[in-house]
Amino acid sequence: MMPQARRAMSLHHLRIGISLALSVPEALLAKRSPIDADALALRLAEAAQGCRRQEGLSYFPAIDYFRGREDFDQDLIRMLDDLTWLAGQIVREEIRRRLRGIFSNVRIESVQSVAFALPSVRPSQADCLSHLAKHYHPARLRLDLQLGLVQKRADVEGMARYARQVLTRWLKDDFPDLKITHAERYA
Repeated sequence: MMPQARRAMSLHHLRIGISLALSVPEALLAKRSPIDADALALRLAEAAQGCRRQEGLSYFPAIDYFRGREDFDQDLIRMLDDLTWLAGQIVREEIRRRLRGIFSNVRIESVQSVAFALPSVRPSQADCLSHLAKHYHPARLRLDLQLGLVQKRADVEGMARYARQVLTRWLKDDFPDLKITHAERYA
């Protein structure tokens, strides 16, 4: 009797792109910076509201609109720059630390602060100052990740969903407001 032929086992290398939105918890920022992020966001919102009124704008501009202007406190923008950079570094470190044992490759494609985007807050909106302060908060980030995964099984269709579940499970403790906005498997 001949021994049965061994089945060839192949490994499947998968790449998964993930986009997510999160906020760095205040406690993590406070450990590394003496700047109060909430107070900074409120001061930025008040200054932006004052400039908007003074110029008669019907919207709140993005932060870059205020860069270099003499009628806007440039120290606020420098502090925002510093805190958004720090928040990005914290997120990079935590994501790499948490995910490196799960995925074969973790590459952070981009980290962007929400604070520098055009606010969706309108001056006529109820409680616009608190909404604007939330928008200008340095801890709110958007990330694009590329994850590598090695699988034995040939059924790779559900891998984007699997990556979503793993990310949620492993990052939710550090970033409670984590939202995965997109997940896609690349060929």
